Amino acid sequence: MYRCWILALLLLFNPAAAQDQKVADSLKQILPELSDDSLRYAALYRIIANEGSPEQALASANQLLEIGERIGDPLRIAMAWEETSLAHRRLGNLTQSAKAAMNAQSIYTKEGKTDQLAASHAQLASAWVLEGQYPEAISEYTAALKIYRTVSDTLRQCLTLLNMGEVYRLDEQLDSAIRYFQEALLLNKSADEIVEGYSTGNLGMAYYTQGKTDSARTLLETAIRRLEPLGDHYSVSIYRFELGKLFVDSGSIPEGREIMLRAHATAIREGLKEQVRDFSRELAGHFHTHGDFARAYSYQQQYHTYKDSLLNIDNVRRVEQMRGQYQVDQREAEITFLNQLNASRERVLWILGVGALVLALLSLLLYHFYRQKNKANRVLARREEEKALLLRELNHRTKNNLQMISSLLNLQSATLDDHLADLVREGRYRVDSLALIHQRLYQQGFTYIEMDEYLGELISHIGEGFDPEANLETEIEPCTLHVDRAIPLALIVNELLTNAFKYGKNGNGHPEIRVELKRMEHHNRLVIHDRGPGIPESDPAALKSFGLNLVYSLARQLNAELTLDTTLGTQWTLILNNG
Repeated sequence: MYRCWILALLLLFNPAAAQDQKVADSLKQILPELSDDSLRYAALYRIIANEGSPEQALASANQLLEIGERIGDPLRIAMAWEETSLAHRRLGNLTQSAKAAMNAQSIYTKEGKTDQLAASHAQLASAWVLEGQYPEAISEYTAALKIYRTVSDTLRQCLTLLNMGEVYRLDEQLDSAIRYFQEALLLNKSADEIVEGYSTGNLGMAYYTQGKTDSARTLLETAIRRLEPLGDHYSVSIYRFELGKLFVDSGSIPEGREIMLRAHATAIREGLKEQVRDFSRELAGHFHTHGDFARAYSYQQQYHTYKDSLLNIDNVRRVEQMRGQYQVDQREAEITFLNQLNASRERVLWILGVGALVLALLSLLLYHFYRQKNKANRVLARREEEKALLLRELNHRTKNNLQMISSLLNLQSATLDDHLADLVREGRYRVDSLALIHQRLYQQGFTYIEMDEYLGELISHIGEGFDPEANLETEIEPCTLHVDRAIPLALIVNELLTNAFKYGKNGNGHPEIRVELKRMEHHNRLVIHDRGPGIPESDPAALKSFGLNLVYSLARQLNAELTLDTTLGTQWTLILNNG
């Protein structure tokens, strides 16, 4: 069953300004100069709002809590607990997130702050949903709904009813889910298009699960018509895929299959990795059932590829538990060793008092220590293996967080005009290039990257995003780089290749691009060439864009030589010395 979780609703219950790391870094520099607690509290609050690192956000939230307790202001303490809860959720620590949210709730209840209390209930409910604790989530949403009804906040009532219906649908309590979706539709007097679309679509999925295909088809088609013009590709792809399954189940196999494939293509185009994973699994089963084993195998492979790229909260929790258990085991091993050492000393003193048996007992003691040393070495080897696992999972988690940021940027770009959307999309590709690095670190090791494999994947990813029909020629020789050199080089390739796809178009409207990476005796040579109109070297503005400034800065960081040739199109050449 798909989790059609509505990001817009979660953001409404947890409003936050767009993050700006530069603002956070600037405030961190002046923070030590602020002696007044009120000013430090305000600065820390803005730092958290703009902080890109969840670990840093949690550290700042702890400082916020200390100041609030020192001032003795209950509302500031509650706000600090809320920021602590959000930071823990970003880190995947859902239990700690829930505890912090409960602390905030307790204060808001005591102080009679109904608006903040309702938002805190909704925030805690979303944490319970992510952990699969549906009864607890329903309880928190019910408390939030009661407050919104008291203050007559119709929009938030509708959104809370939608969330409650979705939780019941995930918990397979379809009658309750349908009741809340219908109530949201009736209450939506302002005819908000988003509320109308989500209520209709989710109600259609619930009816489909119950076997009411005629009603389900009408509702799903209505939801798609309402949400598609709004650019909500996430929900539209889910509703369209459900509609395709409905057609297949009703006997219209070709038409249903075409609808499912269209939803799958949308998910790939918009970078909706969770949907690509789920749709690929469903399509693999569909084609297998209908005897098309080649296509079934292809989609099964795609399912496994995308499955690995998504956040696995259970793995994160197991890593946290392993880290805690490792610390406990390490402490116990130290205590055991000290006890054994004390016992050995006592035995040595006793042996010295025995004249005739000194040499024999000493030999036995040395043999005992020899065995203990071997045992300790085995323990240390096992700890090293656990440390390696922790490092792999850390890279896995970093990669997943970057992919989540990429998905958020993709959703944000759908609400912006073309120019701003292009800028956000360029930022998304930069994040994707870093995510691929951490995926390689997770799969291959902790320090070095096989650049030929990595660049092939990066080029393919950018090509699919810009123009799958582009004439793309690559000649990449095997090359291994340390991660400190691989990351700047990956960002350089991302920027130059993005420009090539945007501006290197030929007469038929598709780019012609060639990428080379050759390993010489003393250096590596990277060439990115397109046959577009070229960048005039005499045009200072063209050579001072943010992307090219970033490229030149990264080239200096690598001590590499970067040259531009506009004789036949645009050709960038980077000479990277071996080292």
